[in-house]
Amino acid sequence: MIGAVLLIGFAAALFSPAVESEVARQAVIREEEGHGYLVSHERGYAALRQISGQAVGGLVLTPHAAAGDLWLPDGSRTPLSETVIPAGNLIRLRPTPAPTAVSAPVWDRQARLLGDRGQETLARLRVAIVGLGGVGSIVVEELARLGVGELVLIDNETVDATNLPRLLGAERSDIDKPKTDLAARNATRANPQIRLTTVPRRVENPEALRELVICDWIFLAADSHSARHWVNAVVHEFLIPATQVGVKIPVSPDGGVGQIHTATRLFTPGVGCMRCNGLIDPTELAIEIHPEAEREQARYVPGVPAPSVMPLNTLAVGEAVTHFLLASAGLHESDDDLGSIIHRPRTRERHLQDPRQNARCRWCTSTGNLGRGASGELAARKAAPTHP
Repeated sequence: MIGAVLLIGFAAALFSPAVESEVARQAVIREEEGHGYLVSHERGYAALRQISGQAVGGLVLTPHAAAGDLWLPDGSRTPLSETVIPAGNLIRLRPTPAPTAVSAPVWDRQARLLGDRGQETLARLRVAIVGLGGVGSIVVEELARLGVGELVLIDNETVDATNLPRLLGAERSDIDKPKTDLAARNATRANPQIRLTTVPRRVENPEALRELVICDWIFLAADSHSARHWVNAVVHEFLIPATQVGVKIPVSPDGGVGQIHTATRLFTPGVGCMRCNGLIDPTELAIEIHPEAEREQARYVPGVPAPSVMPLNTLAVGEAVTHFLLASAGLHESDDDLGSIIHRPRTRERHLQDPRQNARCRWCTSTGNLGRGASGELAARKAAPTHP
């Protein structure tokens, strides 16, 4: 019998995809279509499953292990092979400690920090990068060199000549080729054993969404409101943590440079989302869901490329990937540290921002789409045709 995976949201106990297998993910998310119930007496499981029409289960937790079973809507019973808690640290618990292989010599210096088990954890993770421009290309490079086992590369754009100074490993021969091709080449060069899935589509494309919902972590390196919206939906409906990475360089019409800042924002299921924190503009989102020609016609002011330089991109990525690394290895001192880091290089200031949450948010609260999986608002989009 294939074991299922239970993912416990930071705010409530809910079922979601994690790391074991797509079959297990489908059993937990796509079959149960919503919240799961935890009850304490075995005789009540089948009855409660019939009443609710959803998955029910029993779980025993200790500080270092977790064991349990799920009763699925089709009447089958499956054991939990892993329980995942996405908080400040990405906690993974099994019924019995997993045997840990000694890390390959190539990872020796990293394993001295992470331990052999921490390095093995990285090798088992499936991580998505949405947006493969100046920021995303650096994320790909760093994750591949850390030994992350599988990357999902999502971007519908091709390489432009103006991208070359900011895309790692880019050459003039890459112009007009998909950014996903360049990212895949760089990842394979950095780690020949890495597994790759490339999706040269916009993130709202069903193909991209189907890949996102079976990941363990998402890096959002695209700056569109549409990308924020759909990644935000995945985070909270499917309980997958994400990191938004961005750089803002304000320049006035007369050339004056304003307050530059880099942002590394952690979004954890059940904690204040991008909507709650004012990071998704409804007007821009309404424009961006249309094809490119219609998007430009809808704007009163044509889009102007924003300034971008590699050192600032590297600064933001370093903060984001470091947080991911420490979370994966359980090395953050506090599980409750979910704040964002805002760095202002011109004044050499760094600020911590705690996420805000609207008690009635339709995305990140239990009264909305939180943990609803295939019964949430995202499910219809995954099955619907859309533009590339």
